[in-house]
Amino acid sequence: MRLIFGRRGADTYQGSEKSDLLFGGRGDDRISGGGGADLLDGGAGHDTLLGGTGADMVFGGSGNDRIEGEEGSDVLVGGSGADTVLGGAGDDLLQGDALLWGGGDDILDGGAGNDLVYGDASDDRLLYTAAENVGARDAYIGGQGSDTLVLTLSRAEFAGAADDLTGLDAHIASGSANGFAFSSLGLTVWGIEAVEVILTDTAPTLTAGALSVTLGEDDTAGATVSASGGEGHLSYEFDLTGLRGAVTDLGGGSFAYDASVFGYLVEGETATDTFAYTVTDETGQSVTETITVTVTGLDDAAAISGDAAGAVVEDQSSTASGQLLVSDADAGQAVFQAPVGLEGAYGRFAFDAATGAWSYEAGAAAQALGAGESVAETLTVTSLDGSASETITITLSGANDGAVISGDAAGALTTAQGSVSGVLSVADADAGEAGFASLDASELQGTYGRFAFDEGRWTYTLDAGATLGEGITATETLTVTSFDGSASETISVDLTGLYTLDNGSFEDGTFFADGWDMLGFGRILSEAETEEPGFTEGQAILPTDGGAMVQLSSQTTDAAQLGAFFGVDQAVFFDLLSAGQGPDNVAKGLQQTVTVEAGDTVTFDWFLDDASPFAESVAFLVADGEVIELGRTDTSEGDTGWQEGSWTADEAGTIDIGFGIIGDNGGSGASHLYLDNVEIAG
Repeated sequence: MRLIFGRRGADTYQGSEKSDLLFGGRGDDRISGGGGADLLDGGAGHDTLLGGTGADMVFGGSGNDRIEGEEGSDVLVGGSGADTVLGGAGDDLLQGDALLWGGGDDILDGGAGNDLVYGDASDDRLLYTAAENVGARDAYIGGQGSDTLVLTLSRAEFAGAADDLTGLDAHIASGSANGFAFSSLGLTVWGIEAVEVILTDTAPTLTAGALSVTLGEDDTAGATVSASGGEGHLSYEFDLTGLRGAVTDLGGGSFAYDASVFGYLVEGETATDTFAYTVTDETGQSVTETITVTVTGLDDAAAISGDAAGAVVEDQSSTASGQLLVSDADAGQAVFQAPVGLEGAYGRFAFDAATGAWSYEAGAAAQALGAGESVAETLTVTSLDGSASETITITLSGANDGAVISGDAAGALTTAQGSVSGVLSVADADAGEAGFASLDASELQGTYGRFAFDEGRWTYTLDAGATLGEGITATETLTVTSFDGSASETISVDLTGLYTLDNGSFEDGTFFADGWDMLGFGRILSEAETEEPGFTEGQAILPTDGGAMVQLSSQTTDAAQLGAFFGVDQAVFFDLLSAGQGPDNVAKGLQQTVTVEAGDTVTFDWFLDDASPFAESVAFLVADGEVIELGRTDTSEGDTGWQEGSWTADEAGTIDIGFGIIGDNGGSGASHLYLDNVEIAG
């Protein structure tokens, strides 16, 4: 520890790193406590007292002293005189005056840390810097006199404390003895009579730019001046002194300029109008710039007169022409601009920009116009200065062009094939007429079947049960006409008859209702016929129910026809024969289309005999494309006797079901398949 008492005069003392007692005495002394918790007393004179590190107690005494607590939590007392007391770092207690030494106008700054600052007597200035007190809690007490709180803030901190500063002003005006706590700062104050704010950063510089506006003599143009920087809201003011045009202030720096006063300008002649504007921000910064308006004279309007219409008729008159004139007071302006888009949809325009002479010639596309159809082609022409325009309109009237029909106009089928089809087309230059006229239902019905006709696609289908004797021919025809009636074509279908099994039933309730399609020779044997002896060449074949039955004879047709009839590869039928494919294979079949449910069963009685015992014959069932062998005869057996057969559907659907025989009989004799009691049951 050092104990030092100063003499008269200006002394300088430096404390040790321990706790020292340093007294300056009279004179303007400079005392530094150094390390440790020191006690410093400046005594009389204008002293500078530095606490150093440690928790120090510093008394200024009389005179205008400067006291700095520096580091540590210090107690700093200014004493009499106008003292400057700075707390520095740490949680400090600052007192401007003391009863022992009297008052003075002091400056007190708590510095960083949680500080308690007393102004005491006289008019004191209490300094607070927000940046060094983040998270701290300070209490500032003005005491007697008129005391001023001096806040040092950044612009952002100032914006955040705006509401607090407004509230403090109201608190001061009310004369309340209560404290006022800042919500934005860690500060509470008492006994403050005035507030000053020092901003640590400056407002952005306010700048503005000159503006140029260009418009025609008859125009009104809107524009907005540009400004940047400054603080807060910007206000704009226009100085219209000496202005010739009319300006309307639209607010926010926008304005409208009316140049109608310059109507005396000739085309291309220019005049300028200049005025100023001033931008001011909330801090009072302002800047003035110039707006220059350039007004350009406009052309006088032109007028166009003359022929602006024409007409052409397809295959009669293909061209039209006329003359247009321009009148314009401006020298050299009584001509046209060269037009663009001379090509039309149906022809082409020609136009002389110097003289206004025009013509139109229809092209090949005009042939697409039908009789009575009318369209318009247009060409818009403009005066050289663009102030006037006229539209030339050509009316095109169409005429009918003859149609041509081509394509499949003939077909042929046998009564076993069912249908034949083809396609016709129409060529017609008239748009929308390359089609056929509609047909009445009565025109589609023939003698043995019926035509269907849809946009050139035609089909001829034999009626169910329609028959022609074997080898008998007939022709069915349908005449179709083009949409415009200028062309027609006759579809001709040649029919060749095959022997076809009559529709109906073997006996009521036992045969399919829709009838059968037949390939080859077959017939329904009546009950009376089956009772005649020898009708099956000596075989005693009788119906199982005593009524009628079907007889199929294996003559005339072969396995290839059988495969086409059933829609099955013919090789499947050759595989049924022991000898395979041979030169003397003969076959017959019948089938029809039925709708079944899963589990439905087709039942039937069948009998196969062979008129030539030395030949082989096979009877089969065709169900939904599957060929199923029923039985066969060979050289040792001439017949099978009556057998019961059945087939069950695995799933629901529409299927073809049929029966047939194929044989290898060396070219002589015949085999027969008899069917009876064919039924479907669920």
